[in-house]
Amino acid sequence: MNDNDIKRNIVVSVVGLVIILSLLLFLIFSVGSEIDFYLLLIMELGIILFIILLIGSLKERKKKKKLLQELDDELKEDK
Repeated sequence: MNDNDIKRNIVVSVVGLVIILSLLLFLIFSVGSEIDFYLLLIMELGIILFIILLIGSLKERKKKKKLLQELDDELKEDK
């Protein structure tokens, strides 16, 4: 993955989580305890999916930074 893909995945995950959580809060305050079980299940699966995408993107970003740092250190040692 290049840097733009990683940034895009992070932005999509955060925006998706915010949208799902805001919909959940809206449903809780507008409908109360009458929320459909399957709707809650779908929202929870969406939250889990976006969290997994966010964690994967952050790990990929960390791995890329570490690799770039190691290459930079090797270049400094060669000089």
